Amino acid sequence: MPTTIIIRRGTAAPTQASGLSLGEPAFNTTDQTFHIGRGAGITAAWIGARISGLSSDIDAGLTLQIPNLAAVKNYVTNYVATNTSGVASLNSLTGTLSLLGGSNIGISAASGSITVTNNGVRTLGLSGDWKKSVVAIFGGSTGALLISGATWGSASVTNAGNVGGIANGTDLSGKTVFEILENLLFSYQTVTLSVVSMSGSYTTGNLELGQTAASAGSRNFGWTANNPTNINSNGMTVVYSGYASGTIIGGTAYGSGAGANANRAGTIPNAMATTIGNSFTITVQASQSSAYAAAGSPGTTSGATASRSIGTATWYSKMYMGYTTGTSITNRNQLVTTGMASDRMITSTGTGLQFNTTGTSLSFSPGSGGGAGNKYLYILIHDYYNSLSNWKLNSTEGFDIPFTGYASGATLSVTNDQGFTTVYKIYRSTESYSTPVYVYHP
Repeated sequence: MPTTIIIRRGTAAPTQASGLSLGEPAFNTTDQTFHIGRGAGITAAWIGARISGLSSDIDAGLTLQIPNLAAVKNYVTNYVATNTSGVASLNSLTGTLSLLGGSNIGISAASGSITVTNNGVRTLGLSGDWKKSVVAIFGGSTGALLISGATWGSASVTNAGNVGGIANGTDLSGKTVFEILENLLFSYQTVTLSVVSMSGSYTTGNLELGQTAASAGSRNFGWTANNPTNINSNGMTVVYSGYASGTIIGGTAYGSGAGANANRAGTIPNAMATTIGNSFTITVQASQSSAYAAAGSPGTTSGATASRSIGTATWYSKMYMGYTTGTSITNRNQLVTTGMASDRMITSTGTGLQFNTTGTSLSFSPGSGGGAGNKYLYILIHDYYNSLSNWKLNSTEGFDIPFTGYASGATLSVTNDQGFTTVYKIYRSTESYSTPVYVYHP
């Protein structure tokens, strides 16, 4: 009876746990691959598989078969026959590959390397400031001209005034031709703030001492800018300045308060002053990129900040006028103001109030109030001012009204309509009047 030898087999490739001894064979019945043991605890080596004579098996990407020489030859021949782009010829026996060069393209091989040469390129070396330039002229239908590696060689700054996007005095050394052209033809677009806003009440213009322009608290701010893409990241701020200064909103993104997002919150201080000439301004600012940074600006516009004021309040005092029979007063309310403007805001910060002859008239009618008898004209001005002069009687070309003046040292504590109390100087006409007159003042 013949002897049957069956080698060890299984449905998967043997692993280090399969227990194959050194040199012991094993067969994977699923993949039909042959393995040999390398010793206990070591994964067996894959040493054989089914032989394939079909080139289609190679094309299919089968990895568990071994192609014979005929299959390899047929595969290579068939592949080159259907994929000829860039290939002139291929000898599958000798391994010689011939490549096709395009128009004005040369191909050569030496020392195991392939060199591709563009025979349509010519280079010209230039001298002077452009000595580092390389000009490449390409043939073909486009006739393209390319300048590469060219940099400005002059050490002097420009002196042709502002040209396009390049400012007079710009240092162009080391800049390429394309950098210079970009800055010439695409000049910087300056940022401007077209709209700024703040919620809540804010009284601007000329205010009386002690009057509140804006109460302290949270407000919503908004803004709109032209060329906003040139605003620096987190380049938006809101500040206040004047008799006090500070920041309401620190650096924030443009979009946080722009358009539909015009509700960027910030806290303002109480805005109120009791000193003549003090002011308070709220301003929105946009920090923008340097106008000529890319071309080496001399710095005249570098870091420019666009700004727009929401409004300014400035504080002044009023002067008070009236008449009475008495030669002195102890209270502003003793003055009769019937038939005349009793107060007027003084918007001058000069310490002397000299009124000129081009002013307006003030009706002074002694007989219209305060009882019978002659009346004295009184004028009260804030202690800030040192003198009062050049008031005219009855005509802009008439004579000066003589006042007793402040030389007498007469002062009065006056509380204005805002509830603020301060010292006023008293001026009284030297003479009294019984008939209506006109007083001319600015």
